[in-house]
Amino acid sequence: MRLLVQCNRLAVDIDNEIAAVHNFIRDKYRLKFPELESLVHHPIDYARVVQRIGNEMDLTLVNLDDILPAATVMVVTVTGTTTSGKPLSAENLGKAEEGCAMALSLDEDKRLQQLLV
Repeated sequence: MRLLVQCNRLAVDIDNEIAAVHNFIRDKYRLKFPELESLVHHPIDYARVVQRIGNEMDLTLVNLDDILPAATVMVVTVTGTTTSGKPLSAENLGKAEEGCAMALSLDEDKRLQQLLV
């Protein structure tokens, strides 16, 4: 029973870390695509979308079909064509991408931890 409680506590800790990293990614990526955070709410989906879009300004060139539902892809693509955002500096893009990698790694750790319980 104690192990189960520890595993649940670990899952909560991972979720808290994912939330913190998600806030970091949003803070960095907001300059590029400020509307994205209101369109993609789930932290892991947001990280995947940011990774996929990167600094691309023409979102019709970015395939998001395997990440988001079709209706959301359409809204993100249309919104991305009218965004007031600007490309990120190499430094800010790198930081955002590092945050995305960390969020996805934490999510994978959580998934593996749940399989072991």
